[in-house]
Amino acid sequence: MNKNTVRLGKMVIAFAMAWNGGMIGGHGYAMADVTTDWHVLATADGRQITRADVLREIETSNPQAQADIERLSRDELRAVITDIAVRKRLLDGAQENTLLHKRVQRGDLRHRIEAYRDRLIAQAQLETIAAEQITDADIQKRYKTLEDDMKGKEEWRIRHILAQDEKTIKKARKALSKRPFEEVAQEFSTDKPTAEQGGDLGFVPVDQLKEPFAKAIARLAVGKPSKPFKTDLGWHIAKIEKKQPMQPAPLEAVRARIRQQLEIEAGRAHLKKITEGIEIKLRK
Repeated sequence: MNKNTVRLGKMVIAFAMAWNGGMIGGHGYAMADVTTDWHVLATADGRQITRADVLREIETSNPQAQADIERLSRDELRAVITDIAVRKRLLDGAQENTLLHKRVQRGDLRHRIEAYRDRLIAQAQLETIAAEQITDADIQKRYKTLEDDMKGKEEWRIRHILAQDEKTIKKARKALSKRPFEEVAQEFSTDKPTAEQGGDLGFVPVDQLKEPFAKAIARLAVGKPSKPFKTDLGWHIAKIEKKQPMQPAPLEAVRARIRQQLEIEAGRAHLKKITEGIEIKLRK
């Protein structure tokens, strides 16, 4: 095994550890009705940027990220599209750059390209091996486990306003006496992705709420804004809009995500098996 493959293994393990679920009870806000890879999301420099372009950019520029466009905020989507547009400009210039072509022919760039190709092929091999191990029975078993884990648990739909100082959060709290929570969140909250949605955090499993946020809203009546409270992120005002028992989404709606999680786990196990079987003898 060469050092490129070792780095790949570390990369894939990190990706597996970073995957954060949300497959059954999660609620996300879609940027658009994106149903096909060729759906045009934007134009940049007069070029059409499709869903496929954005997915490819996420997957290649940050292997640890989950390529899920529907969970990107508008600012995050704009940043990805900007990266695509910048690279396309550079590539346009590269076509006419004779010095660059000489570097490729000389070998210093070619070796880097070949090393990157090797990493991609190894990654694809790992993904293929993992995918072949997962059966429909595995998916149904995992779904049943997640379904059982939800029994007796609640989820709350929560809105919040985040400010960086006490003075601002007090202004927001005063504004709530005359204006809807959604409007005040849009004006005052520094949590921009949720501010665009009126401060909406979606439905959050109660047992996943962290202190001191959980304590601050534990006894809060539905529909009533909390008093300002402080966390490591800043100053908050929160409101519970609805409480309900946790309900799993239909299996077919989450099948793909369950399969993805199982494939990641299978890939991690396969990497562990390979790593444990490697004998390395360093020369003195």
